[in-house]
Amino acid sequence: MKKKLPVVFVLFSFVMLCRSQEPFLHLSLDGPDIDREYSLNEPIRLGEIDHLGSISLDSDFTGVRTRFPGSSDFYSKDYKGVLYEFSPLTGGNNEFSHPNASLAIKIKSPGNWQLSVSARVDGHPTVGVDQLLFKQDDQREYTPFTPSPQVIARGDPGNYHIFYDLALRIDRDDKPGQYVWQITYDIITY
Repeated sequence: MKKKLPVVFVLFSFVMLCRSQEPFLHLSLDGPDIDREYSLNEPIRLGEIDHLGSISLDSDFTGVRTRFPGSSDFYSKDYKGVLYEFSPLTGGNNEFSHPNASLAIKIKSPGNWQLSVSARVDGHPTVGVDQLLFKQDDQREYTPFTPSPQVIARGDPGNYHIFYDLALRIDRDDKPGQYVWQITYDIITY
């Protein structure tokens, strides 16, 4: 019997902590939607997906790749679930469009800065916050989100655009339901 795990994904938000004397520390986000607008909150819909590798069309992503971390046979003891990798097709990988990334982060800082991220998930407790993963667009390995802040980028004064990919692991025993991850970015200058 096929079990669907609908996922309504992510209200990105951030908390800005500023230790600089200058008032123009800036952080904004842009997701895979076609509006190419950076904002403080960026909802992203992953769509309805399941533990067998199928996805509905109600998603912000035109390209989704599935990988089986263990065996692809659901009945095998080596079956580890499905890893969904999300790829939008919204233009070139620059300030205004980024087809190879799920999320763009724009930073403007008067001083040295540090960006941290943390997450929480609402839904059945069988799905953990660490099942949502991210990586910089030019990297190969994904890092799981965690409830406590983890430093993901640092830089000197200036303007920056950082691009991230997202992946979601669905396990055999995850309960069907609606799940919402809230991702919080903290930026500080020093």
